[in-house]
Amino acid sequence: MDGRTCNICGNADGIRCFTVREMMQGTREPFQYASCPECGHLHLVSIPEDMGRYYGHGYYSYSRRRLPWWWRWLHKTRTAVMLGGGTPMGRLMLALKKPWYADWLSTMRLRPGDRFLDVGCGAGNFLRELQAAGLDCTGIDPFLPGDEDTPEGVRLCRRDIANEPGSYKGILFSHSLEHVPDPGRDLECARGRLLEGGTVVVRVPLADSLAFWRYGADWFQLDAPRHLNLFTQKSLSILARKCGFSVAGCWHDSNKDQFWVSEEYRMGIGMNDPRSFAHDPTQTHFRRKDIARFARWAKWANAMAVGDQAAFLLEPAERISGR
Repeated sequence: MDGRTCNICGNADGIRCFTVREMMQGTREPFQYASCPECGHLHLVSIPEDMGRYYGHGYYSYSRRRLPWWWRWLHKTRTAVMLGGGTPMGRLMLALKKPWYADWLSTMRLRPGDRFLDVGCGAGNFLRELQAAGLDCTGIDPFLPGDEDTPEGVRLCRRDIANEPGSYKGILFSHSLEHVPDPGRDLECARGRLLEGGTVVVRVPLADSLAFWRYGADWFQLDAPRHLNLFTQKSLSILARKCGFSVAGCWHDSNKDQFWVSEEYRMGIGMNDPRSFAHDPTQTHFRRKDIARFARWAKWANAMAVGDQAAFLLEPAERISGR
């Protein structure tokens, strides 16, 4: 990567660079990001040689959660409805509270027994829920300490998608595509591993968002240097077309974190700082009504399609053109 050319649309005119601090671990190391005026895409100009060291020290996605029996039952009962089955109890539970993945998972047309791959799975917590609901789940992540099986039978493997031998009905990139230097390569690999009728879901932070406009270099989802690429809705669509996909659906699912975490970054408080709201809800820089206001802002931003993250449903382009 360099700061002279957009690595998504290829534009080389008017590229601007700005500095972002590493704030999750609190090192405050400066990193340069390039911004494309044509498609809005952002990318890290120079990738550190040892990226592994930025994924230690409590990086959130590698923390294994304990799933008690009632939690497994709840997700099995509710998620089964999204897989074309379920019970009246499950439908009632889904109507009362939709989980964050309800819209796109219901649209993927998956059924119990279908093979599902999570690229950049972390500790595999989400896959454990889907496995309990009846999917045949596999997770891959190049930063895992090694291969292992979860108690629910999910296989977690330390590798990237270029080295994945299996084929799947559904493939998920949930906040992982922004972590790779060549997202086009990974999407093309996913395209080659789809079974007939399969779909891909990409969840990414979005730079064409209210939060980025408001906070700039303090927007927490820049997450320097772990996020190598920050998409806009336009740049994600461009990349999808290049890789043989069409965008068949988009759901904005941002939350209040985009505001309160970015406010703390602006104050110089990192996410793992003991003073952070994440670690000490009794801190004094936010009141309860402030957090409630941030939640209202997030709801409005999602409704107006300017939330700072979204899920995109990708289908092979020839399937959509043939309809």
